[in-house]
Amino acid sequence: MKLPEPSWITLAEVLNWLAQQGISAKDANFALPRAFRNDEIRTRGRCRKYTGHDTQTRLDGIAWDNADVIDWDRNAYSVMDRKRHYYFTDVEVSRDDLINWLTGSESKYATNKPTTAQAQSIPNQIPSTRRGPKQKYDWESFYVEIAVMADLDELPDIQADLVKKMAEWCENAWGEQPSDSMLKSKISPLYRHPRRCHGQ
Repeated sequence: MKLPEPSWITLAEVLNWLAQQGISAKDANFALPRAFRNDEIRTRGRCRKYTGHDTQTRLDGIAWDNADVIDWDRNAYSVMDRKRHYYFTDVEVSRDDLINWLTGSESKYATNKPTTAQAQSIPNQIPSTRRGPKQKYDWESFYVEIAVMADLDELPDIQADLVKKMAEWCENAWGEQPSDSMLKSKISPLYRHPRRCHGQ
């Protein structure tokens, strides 16, 4: 017995599949968030600070306003809204909406757009293509901790305070601390971000 196709697919699966259809990552990065904001393609995800709970829930177009950084590989994105920072995780896209968006008569991808039959072949699983040596430190979990801190507690106003907190976190999580210079290099982009600087 064949299992039914998934109703919802991850951001990583969407981007990978669009690339197979000849739609560049640059085009997808521009067009998809607009489609999400306009509710042309439904999305869902988690953000306790935004929704007030941890359940994966439908994200309306407003949740995509001011989308700052979309992390397609981690199925997450962040929103900077004046003094507040939202971090959405476990983001998924409606498979049917994506198909309609690509194959509809008003699709902007008329020259590249797949047939309905091709669109129905959106895969259930996309294999990982990451290669290379394993990193000494798990920077993904490091940034997730910062995102959770920003979501639940807000980040310290001073970079040095966050460096100190994350040094303690590294000691507890990894049993050792990276050098101060390495921690500063990983954290400083957060404090140098133009939108954060503009808000101060």
